[in-house]
Amino acid sequence: LLEAENRIRALLGDYKTAVADGRRVAQRSVYDTTRIDTKRLKAEQPDVYAAYATTSTVNKLMPCKESK
Repeated sequence: LLEAENRIRALLGDYKTAVADGRRVAQRSVYDTTRIDTKRLKAEQPDVYAAYATTSTVNKLMPCKESK
């Protein structure tokens, strides 16, 4: 499944919506998310959460509901 998703991402290029036969079939959402690196936080300073926050980019591919 991951291989298929990555192939669709490659075919999409910079576009965010995949269209086949005039219908939207998938939509990609790219955004950043911030999370706590809990292993490092626990090991070094468990009381200082903000200093150890990490940010990563999410590239989410979602199938579209059929349009009426």
